[in-house]
Amino acid sequence: MRWLPRFPNWLVYAACDVCALLALFSPKLRRNTRSNLARVAPKTRGLARLYVQSRVIANVLRHYADLVRLPAWSLEQMRQRFDYSGLEHLQALAETGGLLVVAHTGAFSTGLSVLAAHGLPVVLVVEAIEPPEYLQLVKELREAHGGELIVLGPNAGREVLKALRAKKIVVLAGDRDLASQAIKIPFFGELADVPIGPARLALRGWPVALGSCAWFGANEPFFRVDPIRYFKALPDETADQAAERVAREMLSYLETWIVRWPASWGVLQPVWPERAND
Repeated sequence: MRWLPRFPNWLVYAACDVCALLALFSPKLRRNTRSNLARVAPKTRGLARLYVQSRVIANVLRHYADLVRLPAWSLEQMRQRFDYSGLEHLQALAETGGLLVVAHTGAFSTGLSVLAAHGLPVVLVVEAIEPPEYLQLVKELREAHGGELIVLGPNAGREVLKALRAKKIVVLAGDRDLASQAIKIPFFGELADVPIGPARLALRGWPVALGSCAWFGANEPFFRVDPIRYFKALPDETADQAAERVAREMLSYLETWIVRWPASWGVLQPVWPERAND
């Protein structure tokens, strides 16, 4: 953490790329990324898929390398790190409080720190990780430029509502169930557990902005936010039916961006059961 910020960016990213190639020697990691890419990028085969697998791992490593360097970057450096569009939607969201729903794509948590550097009241909901000392370290890194964290646990729901009522932007992942509050719906055509929390909050009247983050070019990350949306239950729907429909709509948006930038989807755990032909 002391030395990494002193190295030039190209060298840090080159080291991440080399480590990603070495990581592919792990059978479990190779199997997980291959299985996920079989759904999100089914046309890639053989060496082409292996290359995308290495890019997935490399981009995850780049993301964490950036996270370690966050405290050393100035606010201006932070603002220059990302190509942004749609910040006006988040500025509007900050006037009332609301949700920003994203996938685990690109340098998303680093990008959220940049949003905080822009002065936006961003609160990221994260899973509890072990050991506690590591969780505290990650918390300090992500809060280096003014962002806040809510760690999933017994009181997380109350903390989320408190943040929303304080007119803050609560960031939730829409592609992975981290809180054991999942619904099983089609994700890239196959049933998978996805979080239901964002849909239920949206149906309580909180405005929602859907966002996407990815890497393009050699080293450049971007963050895009689409216009604010409001979700309501239809007259003939039950609460569960409305939540499922809204979850499907959110997931459909996230699928569009994952398909477009599959190497940016930094999920290293298996999302679907492994198939014989993966």
